[in-house]
Order: sequence, then C-alpha cells, then structure tokens
Amino acid sequence: MDESHPLNPTTPYAASKAAGDHIVLSYYETFNTDSAIIRPFNNYGPRQNEKSYAGIIPLTIRRIMDGESPVIYGDGKQTRDYIFVKDTARMAIEVYKNERTRGRVINIGSGSEISVIELIRKIMEIMGCNKKIRYEEKRPGDVMRHLASIELAKKLLDFKPRTSFSDGIAKTVDWYVNG
Repeated sequence: MDESHPLNPTTPYAASKAAGDHIVLSYYETFNTDSAIIRPFNNYGPRQNEKSYAGIIPLTIRRIMDGESPVIYGDGKQTRDYIFVKDTARMAIEVYKNERTRGRVINIGSGSEISVIELIRKIMEIMGCNKKIRYEEKRPGDVMRHLASIELAKKLLDFKPRTSFSDGIAKTVDWYVNG
C-alpha cells in the first residue's frame, strides 16, 4: 500500500483514521497549516496496551504468561507490516523536522510482511511455550494483507527501520516478562 492507496475503510476504526487524514489535509489546503501525516503500520514494542483494545502481541504474551494457549482469529495467514515503536518515534521526529513533508502523507512501516501464525510462533519460541494454538472464528472486517510501501519515506527522509523484527519482538517479550 502506498500513500495514494484508496481509503476504503471497512471498520469504524479504519474510518476514523481515514477521516483524521482528510481533516488534516483539508486544513493544510485551506489554511496552509504546518502539517504532515504519518501512517504508522502495525506498531509494537514495550509498554503497548495489554488491556482493552490491545494488539495481538501483548495479548499473546499475556496469555502465555498466564498459562493459556495463544489465540488466532481466522487461519493465521493474514499478514501485517510490524514496525518497532522506536523506529516510528524516530521517524515522527524526522517528518516534523523536514519541510519537504508538509502537506504529505508518509507511510512508516518495515516494508515487509509477517503472517499472524509466524508472529505467534515466534513469540511462543521466545517464551518457550509449547501449548497448542487455539483457533477462533475470523473477526469481522479483518484485512488479509497489510504491507506498507515505504518508498516515499526512503526518498524524503532516507528512512530504513533500524530494529529487525526478531530483535524488536525479543525486546518486547523481555519487557513484558521481566518488567
């Protein structure tokens, strides 16, 4: 997905994100506000919310820590572009500092996709979990493939994620397990 990918939200969450983009861009066009939009893809890392509306990573870690089986909704073949939170934070600052980003939408992602089943298995491996994965019915509106084109971020900001998925997920698990 590049920055010009059609905004066709199929969930209220996605619609609210698209609406936010439209509002910011309309203010830029109408009032020349000093603004740019970053579209971080699937952020993860230490301190991520593990309570209501939690993401799959903290939920899976918490389930394993509580002695439960990991859960996958659907078949686990859905893919996501996971980006470590420190890479996103660094790029948010770079977008702010760079005048060439004004009035633009910029994707922040890793530029590679990982399936949900790969993600769950990696967390299980790090945590030494050998429980059987529990499969639940697919959630409404779940997207099968989510992959960021990060070409614009590379061009404007010389962007390259610094944290590999393996290192980032290991740091994330360590934070939840060891505080």
